[in-house]
Amino acid sequence: MLGRANGGAGAPGPESTIAITPLPYTRIGPGAFSRESRGENRRKGAGVLMFGVLVAAFLMFAIPGCLFVEVIVQVEVSPADASRALEAAVAQVGTSYVLGGQRPEDGFDCSGLIVWAYQQAIPGARFRVGRATAPDASMADLWVWNVALKPPQDLVPGDLVFLADDSGQVVHGGLFMEWAGDDVLRFVNASSYSGQVVVDEWPLHGEKRGQRFAGAGRLKVVRRRW
Repeated sequence: MLGRANGGAGAPGPESTIAITPLPYTRIGPGAFSRESRGENRRKGAGVLMFGVLVAAFLMFAIPGCLFVEVIVQVEVSPADASRALEAAVAQVGTSYVLGGQRPEDGFDCSGLIVWAYQQAIPGARFRVGRATAPDASMADLWVWNVALKPPQDLVPGDLVFLADDSGQVVHGGLFMEWAGDDVLRFVNASSYSGQVVVDEWPLHGEKRGQRFAGAGRLKVVRRRW
């Protein structure tokens, strides 16, 4: 141990006694930090935790149900799937129109034919309905949640066609088949006007039977959710 000697001047003799006074020292180790320092660290940690709690609370109020919302991932169907759905729908030409109908034995309405045809092409296909998913969807649901709109020239057989009434609300639709002429498309649909599943021709511009072309595009189905 380092120290300093207490005594008179001059070098000590062989039998001289030297008193050693220990030097003050600082201990380094787990106990080296003061209570004040540890308290400051705790306060910083508590501040970070409180900030996280406040952010979570803000999200809960700003986005109602955000902690429980179902996350839905959708993908566009392939042209091959669209073509298979069209084949299934065309095979039902002549089947009765029935409001709410979803099966060949019961008849079809317009959305029922579309959903059924795609479930033949993609077994178990599900659709987005607001924040949830379902095995079927109305025309409005298909239009709002389940279609990737395409320019008319990019349509492939089986893509969805939507018609709207004078108010602009989508009320009818079917599956695109082909072009019947300049700006006139041919599509298969369950028609309340005809009382059955039929193939119709429809202009892109102007009105027919009180309905107008609203848009068209590729169906999107639910890929996964959590």
